Amino acid sequence: MPRAPQLLESDIQPSLTKLRKQCAEYNEYNALQSQRDRLLKFLCAYDHVESNKWVVSSGRDIGSAPVAGARKTIRPGFLLSLTF
Repeated sequence: MPRAPQLLESDIQPSLTKLRKQCAEYNEYNALQSQRDRLLKFLCAYDHVESNKWVVSSGRDIGSAPVAGARKTIRPGFLLSLTF
């Protein structure tokens, strides 16, 4: 039967090292997801402000806004489905 220090070195330490690494990777992933979410919200707000500026400066009804646009092709819920 292995002694306690040998058991610690052979079984427990490698498991702890693996778990610490996984925890650090998860924390990094979580931080990146939070940053991505903040940037997507900022992008949506920027698009909204720019669209409103365009409508106000053109003096036209919003229904006459051009459909062709880089970000106008995003379907509802698309931002929620993004994963990296």
